[in-house]
Order: sequence, then C-alpha cells, then structure tokens
Amino acid sequence: MIEPEFSQSTSRGIELRLGDHWPGFNEALADSVSTMPHRGEATTSLSTYWLDLLIGRLENWSDEPGVEQSVISGNTTELVKVGDFVIARSLYELFDDERLPIVDLLPVLGRWRDQVTTNGEKFAIPETYRRAPFAVEG
Repeated sequence: MIEPEFSQSTSRGIELRLGDHWPGFNEALADSVSTMPHRGEATTSLSTYWLDLLIGRLENWSDEPGVEQSVISGNTTELVKVGDFVIARSLYELFDDERLPIVDLLPVLGRWRDQVTTNGEKFAIPETYRRAPFAVEG
C-alpha cells in the first residue's frame, strides 16, 4: 500500500516518500525526480519540469508487453516502464527492484505536482542555483 508523505526543505524543495514499504521507490524518486528547477530554467520558484516529464512518459510511452523503457534516471537509480508497471531499480544493486502498477503511482505523482504548484512560490531559488552567467558585463 502506498502511504504518500510530502516534506519540504529550502535546499530540496518538496519531496515525496511512498512510505516505509517502498524503500527503492523512495530512493529512486529522491534521486531522479526533483522539484528544484532544472539548470537554466528562468524561474525563482519550484518547478514541475521533472514531474511532468515522468508523468508524461508513464502515460504516453508504449505499453508493449515485456519492453523495458527507462523513463527517468538519477545518479544511482532509474524508473523503468514495463507494460502497465513502473519499476524502481538501483543501477548499482543497492536494493532489489520494486514494482508498482502505473495506475497506482500516477495519482500520487499528481498529488505531488499539486503540492509543487500550490506551494512552489514560497521557495526562493537563488540565481547561483539556477545557472552561472556566461559573461559578466562591467
């Protein structure tokens, strides 16, 4: 059973944990899906960029049986779509694969997205996080 928990921090934005029964998914989501804006994004608040990418790929990529599709990855993990399921996988065998039906995960991802759009303006993302300028005029 998924027991979603949302947490907020100034350095990581809004994060999602699926509960204690899903350590692989908790790690994969923390590693590969951020609510911080991607580098170069011209915003001073949180972003749904990575969430939208994940949701779109889970909804729209092929459901061909048996075909594994890496939909998003981080430094040590990836989320893989196989048919109607999403698998949280460690790239370095730090945890066993975990599998959830996509129909169970999508509503939780939607709630996470709602948390970001509702609370994202409360976070002030510094220019130094977003990108370093190419040249300083002076």
